[in-house]
Amino acid sequence: MWVEATDSDLGSAATTVRRKYPNFNVAQKAKNPSFLDAHPSGALATGHAELKGFGVTMVQGKWPDPVDNASGRLDDPTLLFFQKDGKKQDDWAIIGLGYSFALDRDGENAPHNMPAIPAFKWFVHEAGYHRSPGDGGFTCATDDDLKKSAFKAGRRIDSAGCKAITKSDLKTREFKANQKHGRFWAAHVWFEPGTYHPALAETDPWCRQSSDALTVGACAFFTRGFCS
Repeated sequence: MWVEATDSDLGSAATTVRRKYPNFNVAQKAKNPSFLDAHPSGALATGHAELKGFGVTMVQGKWPDPVDNASGRLDDPTLLFFQKDGKKQDDWAIIGLGYSFALDRDGENAPHNMPAIPAFKWFVHEAGYHRSPGDGGFTCATDDDLKKSAFKAGRRIDSAGCKAITKSDLKTREFKANQKHGRFWAAHVWFEPGTYHPALAETDPWCRQSSDALTVGACAFFTRGFCS
């Protein structure tokens, strides 16, 4: 875990974000930018799934199109994380934020777009499918999910995360095509309880999720391996 002071560049930006989106309801109503539920759940996809290590996640964009790349500004995250505390969404306080960039065809560059975040704190979010409608969880893609054209072009779900996989490389599964996404670079920032110091870690270091939260597969987020 990498912890920074609240008056660092990242700390100042995180404070701005925390005050702008203090709870889930405020974020849900926000415009310019707007945010959508990253893990809608239930038969009609109207619920808000809670994930272990993440809480309830919102992603910048308008349904059904989340943004592919962060702007590069620390005070403009693509991800917001909330603690699902009770039934009132006004009580779901923000506990973290994040930034993401789609892997380009070389699978490089994104960690260098935000020098305030150490390169070794970026990891790969695997390509795959959100189970919505469903429980709101996430299923990682395999080579069997690649379109024939993508496979012939050399795309692979390699364990090192070296190959760039886009949404268009994946077959449509289950319900709607908008429930799939390609590989992303991601960095997550969490607010330390009480002090609000920003901590860089893959998942919430203080485990502010209920015992009923969905387990996230180990394949979903991983440190990138060696790429020749």
